[in-house]
Amino acid sequence: SRASSTMAALTNDAPLASATTPLAQVDVSDPRLFESDAWQPVFARLRAEDPVHYCAQSRYGPYWSVSRYQDCMQVELNHQVFSSASELGGIQIEDQTFPKRFQRRSFYKNQ
Repeated sequence: SRASSTMAALTNDAPLASATTPLAQVDVSDPRLFESDAWQPVFARLRAEDPVHYCAQSRYGPYWSVSRYQDCMQVELNHQVFSSASELGGIQIEDQTFPKRFQRRSFYKNQ
């Protein structure tokens, strides 16, 4: 059915990230990390080995994640360097209305 094919497209069949996953494959936007309460070792590793982590491929597209407190504060407070201005690409936190075939599950809220 169309609904099951849409759900299949939203399902991530990749292995769940762990403390031993190659850094290039770590995707902290994977909701399974939080559903299974397996996020802590992954974030501990990122803080130790790759505190400003680039994820090239995810169900939400490429993104940067910042995992150390002081780095997060620098990003939050330095608007001249770290901008979410729409002229520079902006930040989309919540899914927008797209045709059904382009809709995706959000990793931060229940749907």
